[in-house]
Amino acid sequence: MQQSQPSSSYMYPSSPTPSVPLYDSGYSSYGYTSPSPYSLHYSTCPYANNESYYIPAQPYMPYCSPASETIQQIPQPFASSTPNQQSNVCLVPTIKNVQPKRRLQQQQPVMASPSFCPTRKRISDEAIERLNAFYEIKKRPTEAEKDRIAMECDITLAQVNTWFNNARSRRGDTNPKLAQKLLKQQIASLNNQVALLQQHHQESSPGHDSF
Repeated sequence: MQQSQPSSSYMYPSSPTPSVPLYDSGYSSYGYTSPSPYSLHYSTCPYANNESYYIPAQPYMPYCSPASETIQQIPQPFASSTPNQQSNVCLVPTIKNVQPKRRLQQQQPVMASPSFCPTRKRISDEAIERLNAFYEIKKRPTEAEKDRIAMECDITLAQVNTWFNNARSRRGDTNPKLAQKLLKQQIASLNNQVALLQQHHQESSPGHDSF
Protein backbone atom coordinates (compact mmCIF):
# COMPACT_ATOMS: atom_id res chain seq x y z
CA MET A 1 0.00 0.00 0.00
CA GLN A 2 1.47 3.27 -1.01
CA GLN A 3 1.74 5.90 1.69
CA SER A 4 0.38 9.31 0.89
CA GLN A 5 2.87 12.09 1.18
CA PRO A 6 1.84 15.31 2.85
CA SER A 7 1.05 18.02 0.44
CA SER A 8 2.42 21.49 0.91
CA SER A 9 1.30 24.70 -0.63
CA TYR A 10 3.70 27.52 -1.54
CA MET A 11 3.18 31.01 -2.80
CA TYR A 12 5.10 32.42 -5.74
CA PRO A 13 5.68 36.03 -6.78
CA SER A 14 3.78 35.49 -10.03
CA SER A 15 0.43 35.17 -8.25
CA PRO A 16 0.40 37.48 -5.23
CA THR A 17 -2.37 37.00 -2.71
CA PRO A 18 -2.12 39.64 0.05
CA SER A 19 -4.68 38.02 2.36
CA VAL A 20 -3.24 34.44 2.25
CA PRO A 21 -0.79 33.66 5.08
CA LEU A 22 2.61 32.28 4.12
CA TYR A 23 3.22 29.01 5.94
CA ASP A 24 3.65 25.34 5.18
CA SER A 25 0.59 23.19 5.86
CA GLY A 26 2.73 20.10 6.09
CA TYR A 27 3.85 20.94 9.57
CA SER A 28 0.39 20.41 11.00
CA SER A 29 0.06 16.92 9.54
CA TYR A 30 3.11 15.71 11.44
CA GLY A 31 2.19 17.27 14.74
CA TYR A 32 4.43 20.29 14.53
CA THR A 33 3.19 23.69 15.49
CA SER A 34 3.01 25.91 12.48
CA PRO A 35 4.78 29.28 12.71
CA SER A 36 2.76 32.45 13.03
CA PRO A 37 1.77 33.80 9.64
CA TYR A 38 3.94 36.62 8.44
CA SER A 39 1.71 39.28 7.03
CA LEU A 40 2.72 40.62 3.65
CA HIS A 41 1.34 43.48 1.65
CA TYR A 42 1.30 44.06 -2.04
CA SER A 43 3.64 46.55 -3.68
CA THR A 44 4.53 47.42 -7.22
CA CYS A 45 7.89 48.47 -8.62
CA PRO A 46 7.57 51.28 -11.17
CA TYR A 47 10.91 50.43 -12.79
CA ALA A 48 10.28 46.77 -13.69
CA ASN A 49 7.14 46.77 -15.87
CA ASN A 50 4.80 46.77 -12.86
CA GLU A 51 5.89 43.33 -11.59
CA SER A 52 4.48 42.36 -8.23
CA TYR A 53 6.59 41.56 -5.20
CA TYR A 54 6.01 40.65 -1.59
CA ILE A 55 7.70 42.90 0.91
CA PRO A 56 7.46 42.64 4.69
CA ALA A 57 5.02 45.00 6.38
CA GLN A 58 7.38 45.53 9.31
CA PRO A 59 11.03 46.52 8.82
CA TYR A 60 13.85 44.42 10.13
CA MET A 61 15.09 45.35 13.58
CA PRO A 62 18.71 46.56 13.60
CA TYR A 63 21.19 44.32 15.30
CA CYS A 64 22.72 45.79 18.43
CA SER A 65 25.27 44.24 20.69
CA PRO A 66 24.04 43.70 24.27
CA ALA A 67 24.78 46.59 26.56
CA SER A 68 25.68 44.29 29.41
CA GLU A 69 28.56 42.77 27.46
CA THR A 70 31.89 44.10 28.69
CA ILE A 71 35.30 43.82 27.09
CA GLN A 72 37.60 41.60 29.04
CA GLN A 73 40.84 43.35 29.87
CA ILE A 74 44.09 41.49 29.33
CA PRO A 75 45.81 40.99 32.69
CA GLN A 76 49.19 42.66 32.97
CA PRO A 77 52.02 40.47 34.28
CA PHE A 78 53.44 43.18 36.56
CA ALA A 79 50.19 44.90 37.54
CA SER A 80 49.83 45.72 41.21
CA SER A 81 47.05 44.25 43.33
CA THR A 82 45.61 47.66 44.15
CA PRO A 83 44.13 49.71 41.29
CA ASN A 84 46.02 52.76 40.20
CA GLN A 85 44.38 55.98 41.26
CA GLN A 86 44.05 58.72 38.71
CA SER A 87 46.31 61.62 39.36
CA ASN A 88 46.52 65.04 37.76
CA VAL A 89 50.30 65.15 38.19
CA CYS A 90 52.09 65.01 34.85
CA LEU A 91 55.15 62.77 35.05
CA VAL A 92 56.54 63.77 31.66
CA PRO A 93 57.77 67.39 31.63
CA THR A 94 56.21 69.43 28.87
CA ILE A 95 57.81 72.22 26.88
CA LYS A 96 55.97 74.87 28.89
CA ASN A 97 57.39 73.48 32.14
CA VAL A 98 60.94 73.32 30.82
CA GLN A 99 61.17 76.75 29.19
CA PRO A 100 60.75 78.82 32.39
CA LYS A 101 63.61 76.92 34.02
CA ARG A 102 65.88 77.67 31.07
CA ARG A 103 64.90 81.32 31.14
CA LEU A 104 65.68 81.54 34.84
CA GLN A 105 69.08 79.99 34.24
CA GLN A 106 69.80 82.47 31.46
CA GLN A 107 68.68 85.47 33.50
CA GLN A 108 70.79 84.55 36.52
CA PRO A 109 74.45 85.35 35.70
CA VAL A 110 77.15 83.05 36.94
CA MET A 111 78.88 84.73 39.86
CA ALA A 112 82.51 83.73 40.10
CA SER A 113 84.50 83.71 43.29
CA PRO A 114 85.98 87.14 44.16
CA SER A 115 89.35 85.57 44.90
CA PHE A 116 89.77 84.26 41.34
CA CYS A 117 87.98 86.88 39.22
CA PRO A 118 87.18 90.08 41.11
CA THR A 119 85.21 92.89 39.52
CA ARG A 120 87.28 95.09 37.18
CA LYS A 121 87.25 98.80 37.96
CA ARG A 122 88.97 101.92 36.71
CA ILE A 123 92.42 102.81 38.08
CA SER A 124 92.35 106.04 40.04
CA ASP A 125 94.76 108.94 39.44
CA GLU A 126 96.47 108.34 42.78
CA ALA A 127 97.12 104.72 41.84
CA ILE A 128 98.59 105.82 38.49
CA GLU A 129 101.00 108.15 40.30
CA ARG A 130 102.20 105.31 42.52
CA LEU A 131 102.64 103.05 39.52
CA ASN A 132 104.66 105.69 37.66
CA ALA A 133 106.83 106.28 40.72
CA PHE A 134 107.56 102.57 41.07
CA TYR A 135 108.19 102.27 37.32
CA GLU A 136 110.94 104.89 37.51
CA ILE A 137 112.67 102.76 40.15
CA LYS A 138 112.07 99.32 38.72
CA LYS A 139 110.49 98.50 35.37
CA ARG A 140 109.93 94.78 36.03
CA PRO A 141 108.58 94.16 39.55
CA THR A 142 108.54 90.70 41.13
CA GLU A 143 105.39 88.79 42.04
CA ALA A 144 105.60 89.87 45.67
CA GLU A 145 106.04 93.50 44.63
CA LYS A 146 103.07 93.22 42.27
CA ASP A 147 100.89 91.90 45.12
CA ARG A 148 101.96 94.78 47.35
CA ILE A 149 101.31 97.36 44.59
CA ALA A 150 97.84 95.85 43.99
CA MET A 151 96.98 96.16 47.69
CA GLU A 152 98.33 99.74 47.97
CA CYS A 153 96.58 100.94 44.78
CA ASP A 154 93.38 98.95 45.50
CA ILE A 155 93.42 97.25 42.10
CA THR A 156 93.67 93.67 40.88
CA LEU A 157 96.83 91.74 40.08
CA ALA A 158 95.77 91.49 36.43
CA GLN A 159 95.51 95.28 36.23
CA VAL A 160 99.03 95.65 37.66
CA ASN A 161 100.46 93.27 35.05
CA THR A 162 98.56 95.00 32.24
CA TRP A 163 99.69 98.47 33.33
CA PHE A 164 103.39 97.54 33.48
CA ASN A 165 103.21 95.74 30.13
CA ASN A 166 101.61 98.79 28.49
CA ALA A 167 104.10 101.16 30.15
CA ARG A 168 107.09 99.18 28.86
CA SER A 169 105.53 99.01 25.39
CA ARG A 170 104.82 102.77 25.24
CA ARG A 171 108.25 103.79 26.55
CA GLY A 172 110.26 101.31 24.51
CA ASP A 173 111.40 99.28 27.48
CA THR A 174 109.94 96.01 26.31
CA ASN A 175 113.15 94.79 24.63
CA PRO A 176 116.64 96.06 25.59
CA LYS A 177 117.83 95.90 21.97
CA LEU A 178 114.83 97.89 20.82
CA ALA A 179 115.47 100.45 23.57
CA GLN A 180 119.08 100.83 22.47
CA LYS A 181 118.00 101.26 18.86
CA LEU A 182 115.49 103.97 19.82
CA LEU A 183 118.14 105.70 21.92
CA LYS A 184 120.61 105.72 19.02
CA GLN A 185 117.95 107.19 16.74
CA GLN A 186 117.25 109.94 19.24
CA ILE A 187 121.00 110.72 19.59
CA ALA A 188 121.41 110.84 15.81
CA SER A 189 118.45 113.19 15.52
CA LEU A 190 119.93 115.50 18.17
CA ASN A 191 123.32 115.52 16.40
CA ASN A 192 121.67 116.52 13.13
CA GLN A 193 119.86 119.37 14.81
CA VAL A 194 123.14 120.61 16.40
CA ALA A 195 124.93 120.49 13.04
CA LEU A 196 122.17 122.51 11.37
CA LEU A 197 122.31 125.15 14.11
CA GLN A 198 126.09 125.50 13.80
CA GLN A 199 125.87 125.87 10.04
CA HIS A 200 123.15 128.48 10.32
CA HIS A 201 125.20 130.41 12.91
CA GLN A 202 128.28 130.48 10.68
CA GLU A 203 126.31 131.79 7.72
CA SER A 204 124.72 134.57 9.75
CA SER A 205 128.01 135.79 11.39
CA PRO A 206 130.06 138.63 9.55
CA GLY A 207 133.10 137.61 7.47
CA HIS A 208 136.72 138.04 8.76
CA ASP A 209 138.84 140.97 7.38
CA SER A 210 141.63 140.00 5.00
CA PHE A 211 145.12 141.58 5.41
